[in-house]
Amino acid sequence: MTVTTCQIEIRDEFGTDNFPGDRVIAAIDYVLSAHKIDDGAAITMLLTNDERVHELNTQYRGVDAPTDVLSF
Repeated sequence: MTVTTCQIEIRDEFGTDNFPGDRVIAAIDYVLSAHKIDDGAAITMLLTNDERVHELNTQYRGVDAPTDVLSF
């Protein structure tokens, strides 16, 4: 596996117990490497609730509803 030099950040608004952050970062890095994503790319994962993702969906997509995933 080739390790990328991409920035990977996980934001947990709940302080989730036992969240496997290291494993998730390793999985993200694996996918980035497998798809030959250029160094310098960045991924931020936000663990939040329906209310907050509803706000983000409205703000960034103009869709006044919650969603499972937002990607930019």
